[in-house]
Amino acid sequence: MVLVIGATGFVGRFLTTRLLKAGNSVRVTARHIGQADAILGHNKDIEIVRGDALEAGSIIRAMAGKDTVIFLATSIGNTYIDRSPEELDKRMMTNLIRAASIPNPPRIIFLSVLCDPDRQKTAYIESRFEMEGELKKSGLPHCIFRAPVIIGKWGLFFRLCKALIERSRLIFLPRSASTPCQPIYVGDVASYLVQAVANKDMCENAYEIPGHDVMTYFDMIDLFSKTLGYSKGFLVVPVNFSNVAARILTRATGISHNAVKASLEAMSIPMVASDETRTYRDFPEIHPLGYLDAILKALREN
Repeated sequence: MVLVIGATGFVGRFLTTRLLKAGNSVRVTARHIGQADAILGHNKDIEIVRGDALEAGSIIRAMAGKDTVIFLATSIGNTYIDRSPEELDKRMMTNLIRAASIPNPPRIIFLSVLCDPDRQKTAYIESRFEMEGELKKSGLPHCIFRAPVIIGKWGLFFRLCKALIERSRLIFLPRSASTPCQPIYVGDVASYLVQAVANKDMCENAYEIPGHDVMTYFDMIDLFSKTLGYSKGFLVVPVNFSNVAARILTRATGISHNAVKASLEAMSIPMVASDETRTYRDFPEIHPLGYLDAILKALREN
C-alpha cells in the first residue's frame, strides 16, 4: 500500500503506472484532483486524494493506512513571493516527518540529487541534502535514492534541450557545461523505486543511481541535437548567465523560472557516482540505459 507525494510531476507520472503493474495499491496526493486525474490518464486504479506537501494536515490524512510513502515533491515548480524554494523544501520535509511520526510509521522513500556532498552545491541541491539530513535525524524508517539528471519526455532537461535545439541557430552555454554528469532514464529511476517498495527490509540506506554513461552537458546536448537531425553550433559564455537565460527559456518553453534557473545552475555541479557498491549489491537486475538509448526512448514516450 503506497502513497506517492508528487505523483503529478515528471517522475511521478511514470512511477504510478509501474507501481500498479507491480501489483501495488496506489494513492496519490494532489492539490487539484481533476487536474491530477487528467495527468495520470483517468486511471481508476489510482486513488487521488486532496493533499499538499506544504499542508501538514492533508498529508496526515493521506498517509492513513499506507505502509510506504514515496516522496517526490520539490519546491522548484512552486511560486511563492514571500518564501524561497529552500524554505518550501524545509517546510515540506518537516510536514512529512510530522505526519509519519506515529506508532508503526510508514517507510519513507525519498528521491534526492546525486552529487559529491563535500563539494560546493547550488541552493537547490543543498536544500535536498538538508532534507536528507532531517529525514535521517527523524529516526523514521527510510530509503534515499540520489539521481543525477533524469531523462524523459516530460523531464526538465529534455524539454529545455529540445526547445533550445529546435528554436536556436546557435546554442549559448556557460563554461560549466563542460561539467560531467551521468544522466539516467526515468524508467530506470522508476525501476529502483518499485523494487525498493517490494523489499520491505530496505531501510536506512542511501543509493547512488546514475545512468550508464559519463558525459559533459556539451556532449549531451550535442548528441541530442544530432539525434533530432540537427547540427548546431555552440558559443561558450564566460559569465554567469543563469538569470538572463532562465527568463528567455521560461518564455520559450512555459517552464517555471525557478525550475529553469535551478537546472542551469546545476550544470556547474558534477553529478557522477562515487560509490555504487551498495546499488549493485541490492539491485543486481537493474542495468541503466546509456544516454542515447534514454533519449531515443524518451522521444517514443506517449
